[in-house]
Amino acid sequence: MRYYQDLSTYSQPSHGITKPVLNMGWLSSEHSFPTGGVSESFLDKLWEFCKLDFFAKRSLPECRLCTNKTWTIDTIQFRSLKTFQEFISSQPAELQVHIKEERSTLAAKHRGKLREILNGETFVFHPNGKIFSAPNMLFHYIQAHNYLPHPEFIEAIEEGPQPNTEEYEALLTQAGITGSPLGSLKSQTAFLESGVIKRPYYEDLTSYSHHNSTKHGNPLNIGWLHHAMPHPKGQTSEEFLNRLWFFTRALAVRSDDLCCGLCALGDASELLEIHQGKGMLLGKGELRIFGKEHVYACPDSLFHYVKGHNYLPPNGFIEAVMTGPPPDTAEYQKRCRDIGIEDTIQIQESEQ
Repeated sequence: MRYYQDLSTYSQPSHGITKPVLNMGWLSSEHSFPTGGVSESFLDKLWEFCKLDFFAKRSLPECRLCTNKTWTIDTIQFRSLKTFQEFISSQPAELQVHIKEERSTLAAKHRGKLREILNGETFVFHPNGKIFSAPNMLFHYIQAHNYLPHPEFIEAIEEGPQPNTEEYEALLTQAGITGSPLGSLKSQTAFLESGVIKRPYYEDLTSYSHHNSTKHGNPLNIGWLHHAMPHPKGQTSEEFLNRLWFFTRALAVRSDDLCCGLCALGDASELLEIHQGKGMLLGKGELRIFGKEHVYACPDSLFHYVKGHNYLPPNGFIEAVMTGPPPDTAEYQKRCRDIGIEDTIQIQESEQ
């Protein structure tokens, strides 16, 4: 993780932020930092800010202050499936979670909730107009290492606009801050607070924002499901399933950890789905479906949601699957290039 001195000027030109921003909490073991206590009300509000994941990195988060990896119960690191299972076995049933084997994961615990520490950053707005950028690791730094942020940052957390409010999102827009899983009040990212696996959730038909580099053409979200959020259910036709299976063979965007967000238990990062005697591994990318008026973005696990969990997509999406250009046509490839996707990734079926 990068190191920046507290209150230094934020400098990430590629993020496209249009207003001055100050750094806060970008710590390193090679530099000293202030320590001290903070209030419970501050921690409560900071917990909500650290659910945001702006400009997330694909690498796993790692604390540069933890040297012996032996922490208190409030902040826990799991280096193997065995140690994670030993911990989980001592917890209440609601903390039984989906875990990927041999994944090095940082987790924080607050008021009985356990959550993965994300690898992006969060933004905080002070009533006086100052804007702060802090790593999602900040909650861990304060809780486990007694880091004390600048008083003005503490004021911003306690007195400034809170996440998931119209005022907060308006300030994000004014500052040119994009790339958050929030996107809008109706397209929040749901995180599995009872465990350590992050699952993106976006409400159907909200504007796509999962990967900034592939949101050309203003695609709409479809089928980004999460077990903690409700979704429509119903039957689809066998013809629709056949067409959707065909689309599932062509990944428009490679993206990890998009396996099932509804199957609460299991230890696989990929999902084997079988249809008409053919098998295909899902959970590794996104699809693009072209309708008459809209482009739709969905995880490749959508087929599993429809077939395995009775998820019912919106009518407009079903129509796009049934009537839109198939992925093996020149029209489909041209439509992909028009929105900045040069080549689709062909997924091979296997006999089952």
